[in-house]
Amino acid sequence: MVLGIDGLQPHLQLLPPSHPDVSAAAVHLTRVTPADMLAAYHVPPELNGSGQTIAIVMGSVPLVSDLNAFYQATGTNATSANVTIVPVNGGPTTDSQAQAFSEVTMDTEWSSAMASGARVMVYATPSISIADFVTACTQILNDGTAKIVSHSASASEGGLARSSLLANSQVLAQLAAAGITVLHGSGDTGSDGTTKYPASDPYVTALSGTTITFDANWNATDEVVWPNTGGGVSAVFSRPVWQTGPGVPAGTMRCVPDAASISSCITTTGTTLPFAIRDGQSLGIGGSSLTGPLWAGLVAIINQARAKVGLPTLGLLGPRIYPLIGTSAFKDITRGDQRRVQRDARL
Repeated sequence: MVLGIDGLQPHLQLLPPSHPDVSAAAVHLTRVTPADMLAAYHVPPELNGSGQTIAIVMGSVPLVSDLNAFYQATGTNATSANVTIVPVNGGPTTDSQAQAFSEVTMDTEWSSAMASGARVMVYATPSISIADFVTACTQILNDGTAKIVSHSASASEGGLARSSLLANSQVLAQLAAAGITVLHGSGDTGSDGTTKYPASDPYVTALSGTTITFDANWNATDEVVWPNTGGGVSAVFSRPVWQTGPGVPAGTMRCVPDAASISSCITTTGTTLPFAIRDGQSLGIGGSSLTGPLWAGLVAIINQARAKVGLPTLGLLGPRIYPLIGTSAFKDITRGDQRRVQRDARL
């Protein structure tokens, strides 16, 4: 049965939810680093994602000089030699490169620095449309190398055809069946009454943002909800059977998000953002854009640990996350105010 036909409305584009704040230089005293996050989330130092491959999907490519500068500034052992560009349908256009450059730079730098031993493949698409995202996912599935996918552009469910979303979900279901984890931020528009896609897809792990407080020695001391983080209840997808447990709202439709990680931070110098290096400049950048690549690194590390004991890759995280509600495996973030943010709808 044909569920939908995509690609006939090329003007419909997803939106990278980046939050730039350009500063003079990458200085640890004002910017949180991947090493700080690895410590905050209790990652064993002997694990670095070795043997794993992360796929970043975006309509742009990073500069090797920026990657090397980021690794040097943060003191990570990652190397740009582990980063490969894979063109999709001819690769980025001039417009898509300009639109998505900040996003792909941060995604590549952070995922590779969180899992410094992992290989990163940037699937560079001609645009950031949902059709090109699904095309990239099909190519990732056919290539059979990456077991983790991070993508950071989204649109409100209401701005996309229901039939297309249901058709797209079939491809994402194939990725899940192949043991591939797909990660996506839940958006930066707060509780505005809309749920973002692809985060709302039941075969995607939707990630929201937190604000972490660090002391003078860069130890994480507190974590609350990031005010602009997105979330809600899908109007398209039914509640998956695994989305149940204490704290999950009553209802029959898919709830977003599933988990969270840092989107901004509070340091001894005030509220700030993590950083990337783009065009040689330090760029404060965070929001839900950061959650996907950060989790991609964490999943690579977990998959490395599983491989050591003969276990398969994690695949779809939902069925593994929800049974752990209330255990020490996760910290339940229940404090903080989620804003209702009104913004222009851009696709």
